[in-house]
Amino acid sequence: MLYALPMYQIVASWNDDGRRVDIEHLPHVELMFVRATRLFLAYRFGDELFRNRLHQVGRFEVRLATAPTRWLDVSLEGKTGSRIRYDYGDGPDRTFVGAYRLVGGGLDLKLGRGGEISGLLSRASFGASEAVPARSLLLWRLRATLYLDNAKYLRAVSQRDPDTDQRFDSFILGWELSYGTQLHLGVERSVGSGTALRGQHLTTFVRFSYLLRM
Repeated sequence: MLYALPMYQIVASWNDDGRRVDIEHLPHVELMFVRATRLFLAYRFGDELFRNRLHQVGRFEVRLATAPTRWLDVSLEGKTGSRIRYDYGDGPDRTFVGAYRLVGGGLDLKLGRGGEISGLLSRASFGASEAVPARSLLLWRLRATLYLDNAKYLRAVSQRDPDTDQRFDSFILGWELSYGTQLHLGVERSVGSGTALRGQHLTTFVRFSYLLRM
């Protein structure tokens, strides 16, 4: 082992009335080995205010990442504990905290200066309540990036959201005009089958960002 990096992270947010709506604690340690091999161990816990009800969760997380070659990164992850199952419907709020398990892995393939392709695939299981049955989902995230030159790139992303049971697809043209100044033109499509959003929705956007240097 080359070194160990222990950390403790806290993230919280408040609404406009000054009421705290969520807080997350993340004590973790990252162990570094040879060949860019990293082992991440954590316990994530906290609470969240959703529809005026407080929900407390906690789960263990482990992630192993390694780079066997200069053009390939491989990762494995596992999570076990509890998670909020949200109810976005208009009827009685059936949001609850249930058991949560996830096992998955990912690949990141670098195509030299031309681009890169990455993918994540995992199986997640969510516990049941009296009103909501247990379920198991196959989750994925695919991303492909094509570098047109040193300043411009095309990126396509497709993923499935476990909370809303939606599929999101996006296509983005990015252009770095100068250091810290970027322009993005994109199209996003969401396909919903859950209670949060049904049907297909298409959105186009333009995003400009500028880094203010003092």
